[in-house]
Amino acid sequence: MLDLQNDAKLTFLLRSEKINMAPLSMTDITLSYQRVFDYSFAEAGKMAKMTMGYSYAFQLLGYLVFENLSNTAFNGQAVKDVQPAYQALLLKMPIKKFSLIFQHWIDNT
Repeated sequence: MLDLQNDAKLTFLLRSEKINMAPLSMTDITLSYQRVFDYSFAEAGKMAKMTMGYSYAFQLLGYLVFENLSNTAFNGQAVKDVQPAYQALLLKMPIKKFSLIFQHWIDNT
């Protein structure tokens, strides 16, 4: 972000209002996964923990699981099946916090 703000052609960013974004609510993520996938609160909570509250991770995991559902019925295996793709896509992000999500997830599973 600093590189963008210091770019002479993008000075409007310096004048724009800064908004600090907090992590998404783990409860809201859990309830969303539970509603969309008709999963138990406990299992949806496990999925939510995988995101650590980051909106990109929330969307990515939901997308991957949803896409996987076209091939199989939803169960706990659906989440396990998408874990390699989820990990790989998070690690490809140039943002350090996504590698932290991955490391936290590895340490706690």
